[in-house]
Amino acid sequence: LINGTIPGPVVSIGGASIMILGLIGANAIGVRWGSSIQNITVFAKIATLLLVTGLALFLGR
Repeated sequence: LINGTIPGPVVSIGGASIMILGLIGANAIGVRWGSSIQNITVFAKIATLLLVTGLALFLGR
């Protein structure tokens, strides 16, 4: 969200494409570098899921 608006499909696809190309570049540089980036993103996803689940349980809604 930028200024309370949802980005359009061009922005969403463009952002996803840039992230995919960045990961491809990291893997091309070295497998260890690429795997480090993937480990960080997996950790962020799990942390987010745990946070949302914890908030739902805490708020009781």
